Amino acid sequence: MSVGISLYNTDGLTALNAYEIGKFIFDRLHINITTASYYKPLSNGDHTSQKITAKGLLKKLEQNNELQFGLYGIENNETIAAFYYITKEFGSFYNLNMQYAHKIENQKQFMVELAKKVTEFIDFPYGISFELNDMFETYFYTEGENFYSVYKYESPNTWNRETPGRFKGSARYKESMLRMIYKFNIINDRHLEIKLNNAISLRDWILSDTKHGDLTKINNKLWLWSVDSNQLDHINKVCGEAGILISWRET
Repeated sequence: MSVGISLYNTDGLTALNAYEIGKFIFDRLHINITTASYYKPLSNGDHTSQKITAKGLLKKLEQNNELQFGLYGIENNETIAAFYYITKEFGSFYNLNMQYAHKIENQKQFMVELAKKVTEFIDFPYGISFELNDMFETYFYTEGENFYSVYKYESPNTWNRETPGRFKGSARYKESMLRMIYKFNIINDRHLEIKLNNAISLRDWILSDTKHGDLTKINNKLWLWSVDSNQLDHINKVCGEAGILISWRET
């Protein structure tokens, strides 16, 4: 099992700011940054990942503050944590994503602290945390690549078409829809005004029953919607049938 966290549309965040966020994550998890990488363009328009030390990466970021990069924590020859700063280069779109090979202790508090750290530098509209089999799957799930799904009632090929970058998607997840419902969802005030079946707002629906999860205020724009694992299927069904989930499909 691997935990994934994805924060979307982090436009305006510099690479040096992102490095500080990555270091915050590793420090919070009590893991050393043992190596790093950056994305190096190739002559044919493609790119490759170039390994480098963390100190060497910092020097490169001082020269190129838009450079896409990764940070890694390796223990006993196994990568147990990774963090990536992704920009619009190479057909992608702005996001931060991390993978961790273990459970995150007190993850609810961790999610709030992480969101607050990011908003020291920029505003961002949406984030999720999910679990998949390994770090490879959680990495590709962020941008909807390789057809990985968290749920059996999830359509894996719908998310990447919604995103900016090479798909030129409309990015409705910024305010009018959600990807799916996860154990931890970072949402904004406009999400909370989404109407379920043209009736009750998402905010009022969440607050109407403790089984619908709880809302923790992050700042004046963002909230953490936390959901018990045993309620995820029901809540996804309600929200999916209400038409507010991008990747929902009937089974």
